[in-house]
Amino acid sequence: MNATTQQAEFHEQPLESAVDQGLARRLKRQHTLLFVGVGSLLLVLGLFELVVSLPSLVSNNTDDRMAFLVLGDWGRRGEFNQSLVADAMARKAALVGPDFIVSTGDNFYESGLTSPDDEDFDASFREVYHHKELQVPWYAVLGNHDYGEVDEPEKGPSDCPKNKKKKCFYSPLHQMDVRLKERDSRWHCSRSFALEDPSQFVDIFFIDTTPILTSKYNNVPWATNRGGVLDQDWQSQLEELEGQLSRSKATWKLLVGHHPIHSNHIKTRQFEEMVAAVEPLIDRYNVDAYFCGHDHNLQHIQKKKVGYHQITSGAGSQIGTGFFSQKDSPFQYDKNGFVSVEIRGNDMVIEYFGIDSDDPLFSTTVHARK
Repeated sequence: MNATTQQAEFHEQPLESAVDQGLARRLKRQHTLLFVGVGSLLLVLGLFELVVSLPSLVSNNTDDRMAFLVLGDWGRRGEFNQSLVADAMARKAALVGPDFIVSTGDNFYESGLTSPDDEDFDASFREVYHHKELQVPWYAVLGNHDYGEVDEPEKGPSDCPKNKKKKCFYSPLHQMDVRLKERDSRWHCSRSFALEDPSQFVDIFFIDTTPILTSKYNNVPWATNRGGVLDQDWQSQLEELEGQLSRSKATWKLLVGHHPIHSNHIKTRQFEEMVAAVEPLIDRYNVDAYFCGHDHNLQHIQKKKVGYHQITSGAGSQIGTGFFSQKDSPFQYDKNGFVSVEIRGNDMVIEYFGIDSDDPLFSTTVHARK
């Protein structure tokens, strides 16, 4: 998986849903990864029955190694240093050869995409992360802004073309539309899915955290947007997650969501509903790390009584300055940046990078819990 590694042979297998067409063409990397996800039609209803498998890659390389970058809270048409973060990511990617890039949500500000033809997809994604080193699959979860966060959603977007008014509206469904993959085959966004490694080295699980925070989001004006938080059954999502975690035999189990569980950027230092609903699953099934965004900064948190590490990477563009505490955090940084992860055997090296230097701001090695 490094920059000089030859690409593995690509073996196509039939897909069960048009939702996932095109992504497999981008999975030209060393490890075999199976995608387990939820189709867009079922997403609207909040159901979690459909399992979709992507074509796998077969490699003769037996070296247990995986590398990826983690970025969150970024889509601002290159502004607020977004382009500088992208440049820094490309420089790091040239060195480590990432297998893919993880987005922790809030992918398009301020209110997500308003149609599958939204020009923000080009202006905030394709044109910003144009570097050849970043032409790898991107796996994205939804953030609260991606749900169409706006005060008066019933008025509709003001910049819709006149001939496309009916297809232009605030909704998270646009980011999950297969037509985005036709525009850029790197892109994959869904609510709840998993990257499962048949070699049982690394399994990565992705969840949609916005519906879990019912006290924060159930009564906002945009809660009733199409495919919005009130259409989701977050309990069923977590039941599906628990089933996947219980079946996983991987050495490494990683979880990705938008909202943090713990945070030194807010006065309460935690999101209560995440602590109640998600953290018990992390502990019960020995998840090694939880990757998130939402806080517009970089944080590394490990509470003494829990065995997992929380890696917050939400500094992809506009930042939020200041922290209320440094408790349980060996590193926190309120400027722009991203995270690089490299897993070798039983060790995972986590590095935090800014935009002013190619040297890591902070680096730590995590050992597999299993």
